[in-house]
Amino acid sequence: MISNQNISERLKRYHPLLKKYVDNQREEVKLDEIARLLELNSSIVRRDFMFIGMTGKPETEFSVKELLTHLNVALENGVDLNICIIGAGPLGAAAVTFITEEEPDAKIIAAFDSDSRKHNKVFRDVTCFPIRSLEKFVKEKQIIVAAITVPKDEVNQAAHLAVKAGIQSIWNFTPVSLDLPDFIYLEEFSITSNLEMIEYLSQ
Repeated sequence: MISNQNISERLKRYHPLLKKYVDNQREEVKLDEIARLLELNSSIVRRDFMFIGMTGKPETEFSVKELLTHLNVALENGVDLNICIIGAGPLGAAAVTFITEEEPDAKIIAAFDSDSRKHNKVFRDVTCFPIRSLEKFVKEKQIIVAAITVPKDEVNQAAHLAVKAGIQSIWNFTPVSLDLPDFIYLEEFSITSNLEMIEYLSQ
């Protein structure tokens, strides 16, 4: 499960804590501390603040005033969780269902695939584009999350292209381990049954 609450609900919980820090003239705070006080997973807190424009590691000292400013903007205007799917196959379809059900604030913008037979066709209510257009599309649509759902021999290349395109967070739905730069937020999910995994690994 991506989260036990949607991001809008969590952002409302961060606000009184940060406001209290400001009132007490606290200048900096670590995300780990926020997570502990609100009884949340630190990785979820890191992802939430990434979505409102604050990036860094859990041990990074963040400016309390800057966090509160970004949070106020997000609460007023909403947060655009624009996501793309890299890999328009069965695993990609399962990932779309999973994301839609588990993260109601997420908006899947497009799918990308290297198979030309899938290009410009509808995949789970979004258009599938050539993988070579990923970088341009990410910048134009301000996509910050890429869900990796390609065959196992394409996973590392897909992740590399996503990072190069400017993606800030990768959600890996494959069983292949990824070694990514520290500034990339990585989440790994297992949503396939044993039978589906055997089929996936045999590709």
